Amino acid sequence: MENDPDRLRFMELWNLEVQVSTKAPIRCKWERPGEGTTVLNSNGTLQGINGGWGAALRDHEGKVMAAAKGRSKFNSIALIELEGVYKGLKLAMQNRCSKVEARTDSTNVILFINK
Repeated sequence: MENDPDRLRFMELWNLEVQVSTKAPIRCKWERPGEGTTVLNSNGTLQGINGGWGAALRDHEGKVMAAAKGRSKFNSIALIELEGVYKGLKLAMQNRCSKVEARTDSTNVILFINK
């Protein structure tokens, strides 16, 4: 958020002190799995009371083999993220994938699965 003249006048008028900070973007690179391995990339989102999940299967070259998305009945982002993995694994079974590597950005899901 930039401190433009209008914003500065507003803060001065209302005697507000605002700390502005920005986060540096994190650069990520998709890593290929070994040949014969399918990667399941999944994600979930929750905005207010509306949640949804997405899942994509990719081969060892990164080509999308199948994808699915849907709305979620859950109102917990952890459950929605987990639902994305679950639906993605079902999609992998439907596509007869024998070796699947699940990848998610949800630390909660990773901790839950690794228990």
